[in-house]
Amino acid sequence: MKRKFEFLALLLLPGLFILNSCKNDGIVENIPKVVSLDVSPQTLTYGEELTVNAHLKDDAVSLYQAIFTYSIGGQSIKLDTFKLSSSDQTVTDVFKLNLYRNAPDNAKLSVKVEVMNSEGGIDSLTVSNVTVKRPTFNNLYLQLENGEVLEMTKRITDTNVFECSWVLSNDINVKVISNATTPQNGLIWGNVKGTFDLSQDGTVGFFNLVDPLIVPSKITFNILTFDLEFEGTTMDDGNMWIGMAKLTQETGIDPNTFPGITVMKGTGHFTKNGQVYFRGFPNSVNISKILNPDFFEMRDGKYYFTQETDDYIIRYDMSIGFIFVYPVDSNYPKGIYIAGWGFGPPVQPYTTVRSDYNFDDETLPPGVFYFMPKIADGVYAATVYLAVDTDDFIGFNFYYQKGWGDPVGYGPGGKAEVTGAELAYSTNDAFPLSNGAIWRENIHDPKFTNGVYLLKIDFNKRELSATLKTAN
Repeated sequence: MKRKFEFLALLLLPGLFILNSCKNDGIVENIPKVVSLDVSPQTLTYGEELTVNAHLKDDAVSLYQAIFTYSIGGQSIKLDTFKLSSSDQTVTDVFKLNLYRNAPDNAKLSVKVEVMNSEGGIDSLTVSNVTVKRPTFNNLYLQLENGEVLEMTKRITDTNVFECSWVLSNDINVKVISNATTPQNGLIWGNVKGTFDLSQDGTVGFFNLVDPLIVPSKITFNILTFDLEFEGTTMDDGNMWIGMAKLTQETGIDPNTFPGITVMKGTGHFTKNGQVYFRGFPNSVNISKILNPDFFEMRDGKYYFTQETDDYIIRYDMSIGFIFVYPVDSNYPKGIYIAGWGFGPPVQPYTTVRSDYNFDDETLPPGVFYFMPKIADGVYAATVYLAVDTDDFIGFNFYYQKGWGDPVGYGPGGKAEVTGAELAYSTNDAFPLSNGAIWRENIHDPKFTNGVYLLKIDFNKRELSATLKTAN
């Protein structure tokens, strides 16, 4: 018996070693490899082509995809994706690097290639050895709609600015071209989707350059910022102007209900990324302090409109010191309305006293309801001050139009109010959702922080996000 036991033990030992060996072996992850990444040429000018060759390989499994990311100054300017099928491939990507607004000169272009295999393994490689230069011109040309072409010369004090004399009108249709003989062989700036911008395919309409409050002596074009402007004497007609919107004082607001409130209102056409002039404002008004951040931004001391090209209503509340903006046709899908309690404009001194369930903007000062413009398909956002009251309460709803949907709603299926079918959850724990509305009543944990928030509704994700920008 003893000998038989020893023999059995000897038979079992190899199996135990095998089991122990299997137990200690880890799972080996297959990792692909970017074998090489070649970029040429090493120096190029905006408007020229860049060729990238990436050798990608995996010794065990097939490759799945490669992503090419092009960046200048840390800003991604293009992303290309290639589907792969074998375990050893060379991918070539030819990229035309077009000139764009505020494109830097003598900048380093980074090319990153990320490869993934069929099991999810990833490798990447980045090269940053390409120098990009802006094109240089001795002259540019202003092309008028009647076919006339005017030479624009470089300004001595600023080599980015080209200018030509112009005294005939402050309302003209123009293009800027780099080649006066054969414009299609050069660069062409004009009306690109309502904005004055560089054409990428040679087809571009004439841009309407208009400024009713200037007696022009020149037209200038900045080849860095793509700003096209009249230069001359500005007229003072005694009115406030925001772009093409002439502001006059509203008279419908009840002075007994809302004493001491002054609202200036006007309607005008605004162009996305177009420069906006603020005229006729008192010297005591700091324009940068009254801007609605959802519609305007200041860059290099100039003001630009950031929403889609359209006709807009401007309501400048001089009592609060804030510009409220709505499209003339402001119903869904162009925007979403907020009504309820606990919100106000994102400017000091912060207040929510006007927030209410009322949409009659003809007899009410702005701020009683709030407008969230569309920023992408199915996505709406607004910068707004939010605060709880003395009872630790805040609550408001989202609507597809003013007037409680009467007589019919503009939302999906004729809905007037955003409901739980459209919004499922909030990203802010202190902002629980209830039937498509935000309600926070006597909830002390987590404590809500009063302050300026970016509210964003994403119907694609059925999500409401409330991102704190400034605590108060």
